[in-house]
Amino acid sequence: MPLSNNRILLSCGVCMDFQSKKAQLDKLKTDVLILPVYDDLALTASAKTVNQANNNQLSVILKNGDIKGNPGETLMLSGVSGANIKRVLLLGLGKKKEVSEAGFRKAMIAAVKTIATSNAKDACLALDDMEVNNRDVAWMARQIAELAEHSTYTFNDFKSKDKHKTFSLRKLAILCNDAKDLIFGIV
Repeated sequence: MPLSNNRILLSCGVCMDFQSKKAQLDKLKTDVLILPVYDDLALTASAKTVNQANNNQLSVILKNGDIKGNPGETLMLSGVSGANIKRVLLLGLGKKKEVSEAGFRKAMIAAVKTIATSNAKDACLALDDMEVNNRDVAWMARQIAELAEHSTYTFNDFKSKDKHKTFSLRKLAILCNDAKDLIFGIV
């Protein structure tokens, strides 16, 4: 249920802010940075920036085979990106030129669920590094907003107060160099 241009009331009864930001990883401050990983395990542009700032730690993790890049596969890393980024979430998307709508949606659900189980209050997604066949960034942004709502849904009406699920995630920023295109997806 939309409240404003960038705030959505989630089914669990809390509001989540959605923002679009210019992709400036060197100035970014966030609890979680979501970086896509394709099945070829090549570093994306954003991942290269993070990797260089951290003595090639991402390259080592990918070479070790801790993540394969399959759609919906996630790997949460702590202490990788320095003081301004607390965690990095590697998110599998599958084959780079063959990412389908279903594969993208599966990956976004997995990302939101993984972040929701952490204590992260905000997250940033490197959207510039993602492509979905026959879809633009506005479509991807809309899917992210819808899937964040879907992934955090919980039915609490018949549960006692102490068994209610709560989520820390309150803000999701989408990093994109052409941020004006994103606004049409999350309005």
